[in-house]
Amino acid sequence: MSGKTKILYFLNTTTRAGVEEHLLSLLRGLDRSSFTAVLVCPGQLLDQFGADIPGDVRVYGLCLADWKNLAAIREFIAILRQERPDIVHSHMFSSSMFGSTLAKASIRAATVETCHGPERWRTSWIKRSYVADTFFSKFVDRFIAVSAAAGEHLAGAKRVAPDKITVIRNGRELPSYQSPAGAEFRLPDAGGRLRIGVIGRLDAQKGHKYLIEAAPAIMAGTDAVILLAGDGALKAELESQAKALGVADRVVFLGYQKQIPSILRQLDVVVLPSLYEGLPLVAIEASAAGVPIVATAVDGTKEVVLHEKTGLLVPPADPGALAAAVLRLCGDGALRTRLAGAARERAEKEFSIDKQMNETEAVYSGLCARSEKKVSGL
Repeated sequence: MSGKTKILYFLNTTTRAGVEEHLLSLLRGLDRSSFTAVLVCPGQLLDQFGADIPGDVRVYGLCLADWKNLAAIREFIAILRQERPDIVHSHMFSSSMFGSTLAKASIRAATVETCHGPERWRTSWIKRSYVADTFFSKFVDRFIAVSAAAGEHLAGAKRVAPDKITVIRNGRELPSYQSPAGAEFRLPDAGGRLRIGVIGRLDAQKGHKYLIEAAPAIMAGTDAVILLAGDGALKAELESQAKALGVADRVVFLGYQKQIPSILRQLDVVVLPSLYEGLPLVAIEASAAGVPIVATAVDGTKEVVLHEKTGLLVPPADPGALAAAVLRLCGDGALRTRLAGAARERAEKEFSIDKQMNETEAVYSGLCARSEKKVSGL
């Protein structure tokens, strides 16, 4: 193998959220002196990425999410044969079952699958048995887990051999969250109230309803407004819940927002009420921005937010505990400062994009070295 290593990234989701931001970070951070990148994902997602995709990345709009879609399978194989990537890197099992399998069958490329966390959305017995995941794992050379919790999920529920798993925690471009790079996006005037923010798609996983359920107690204990940045299928339901609880005037739905660094810098407290997570980007981002965090003690969240050290943790789906922790932070400026300072320091040490990219590129280099040995017969 000579020259630069070509990585083909494959994803078949259609909504820009955490996994998709992770992928964009890889595309931006990849060392161009050693690697080139190709992206294959649905056209709908390409539209949402827009100009955020680096200009030197070749892109293909393709949705492949069904083995019965023979036309899409043929098109993907044609892309593989045209591009001849050294490594096909798929994100989540729903992409990897196609990307890794077809890469092995058609061009014998090395394959990587990133697990972004436990898939607790699976409801049927057959899907929760992970039989298909275990079967298709034989087409994956290396699994990357975004947290130790995700690694445990792979080794336990999915029965992946531990020696095929590498934990590489998510990283972010931290300086962009610490100081403005241009004109700041301005949040609606809060009238002097504390700003409590939640950033994430309006999805059951993210647990917004528990924060809204906690809102009356929070509003009774402090003068604050809750800002929800994100869009999703639950918007109307959450708006109705806020109205029914009499807090609609203090819960503001901002919709989908790209200016997350600007928003974070204007918040007093960030809340992450998720029911499950891989390793939440918003927890890293809030830490980098110096905003104290209240989060649920789930999965990879506990690897970012250390209770009483870099934030406060509460049980999931517990509005009472959530309200108490938020009120504690709102009422104690010194505590907010201490936790935020420690969180920023830890983010700079553990969750930089440079650290993530160095570790990811080491995985790529290791796979290439192994392929070269096979070719040379050593």
